Amino acid sequence: KFLKKLSAGDDVTSLAAAAAQAVVQVTDAKRFMVGAYVYNPICAANGGAADDNAGAGYQILAIDTLTNQLTLDANLAFAWGLGERVEGLLPAAQTNGVPLEKKDAVLSLDGVPGAVTSFELSLSDGVQVIEDEITSSPYPTEFVEAERKIGGSYKVYFRKDKSADLLIANAGTDRQLELVIGPVGGRQMKLTLPRVPAEVASEDENGPALVLSQNFIALETAGDDSATLLFT
Repeated sequence: KFLKKLSAGDDVTSLAAAAAQAVVQVTDAKRFMVGAYVYNPICAANGGAADDNAGAGYQILAIDTLTNQLTLDANLAFAWGLGERVEGLLPAAQTNGVPLEKKDAVLSLDGVPGAVTSFELSLSDGVQVIEDEITSSPYPTEFVEAERKIGGSYKVYFRKDKSADLLIANAGTDRQLELVIGPVGGRQMKLTLPRVPAEVASEDENGPALVLSQNFIALETAGDDSATLLFT
């Protein structure tokens, strides 16, 4: 959840606004909030194209609900005519990088990589926004943090070399778990859990094979180091 949500309504100008000025008058300024970004999607002075401050939008610095004026952080690049639209600006979405694929995943226990059939992880920070307090702000102003919880499970085929792992897991021995997804640097995500006391493994049949299902939780070693997520 976010502590602060900004509203940038859909309105029109009630007076023409000249270029190189930073004040725009709309019909209802209550549709907007300070901090939101607005633009003119169809600006006649710009040949019918948008005036969005070169893609950055115009941030609202102040609102006068009596005069319905919006004070912006920059002067208008083009004049906004009477009745032209004033809308909230949503920047164009950008896609960075490439998808990380399962076939490029490597799971290691105490630095020893191994094959797994599945891996699941859940992470909860437990941040609770205090929404029931009444303040002069139109959004919640405080939050509290609960206990961080990190846990998951993975499954492996029970081979001879997994006998020692089974004994370690049943004893609840602490181990380091590291998951690397991505073939090369620049396209990798690395999750490190430095202290993972494993729970007793459960056994399931998969045809003639035996599958071990291992649950785990992640604990701290010193301070808030129960998990590290690194993108390279």
